[in-house]
Amino acid sequence: ASNLADEVVETVDKLGVDSVEYAVNVLRGFSTNDERSIVLALRALQSQLAAASAYGAGGAKGSGPGADPEPLNDLIPEAPETLQRAGRVVGLLAGGIGTDEKSVAAYADKFLPFARKMLAEPRFRDFGRVIAGKLADRLLTRTIRTVFGVSAGAPADENKT
Repeated sequence: ASNLADEVVETVDKLGVDSVEYAVNVLRGFSTNDERSIVLALRALQSQLAAASAYGAGGAKGSGPGADPEPLNDLIPEAPETLQRAGRVVGLLAGGIGTDEKSVAAYADKFLPFARKMLAEPRFRDFGRVIAGKLADRLLTRTIRTVFGVSAGAPADENKT
């Protein structure tokens, strides 16, 4: 169970880091270009998100992410693989859910009993606590390193007096 928890923590941590780096790169792209480029990029992003949404909601096979022939513009970099994978997982989990209240309620009726059953299991709760603790530790460590300007691979110099 510890190896699985470590893998989950590693994956979620990587997803978090990639998400922040991607958001920073997108914002950096918006801040360096003219207004026309930003509008074009936002339109391209909107069409890409619409295509991804249609794909996740059981849309046509050709409407998946990346199927849109219009490029996303140089302003918005391609999402890292971890974000793309996370999007596919969310699409699979949400597959077939419409945006209407009836579809969401039907999905909740199917999913909530399973979630309640899992959350009632002591092993599942303990597993969740281990993951949450390890993720909090990584977040705190990364925050301290950022605040004090220490890189993740910087060795500690024990010979200082």
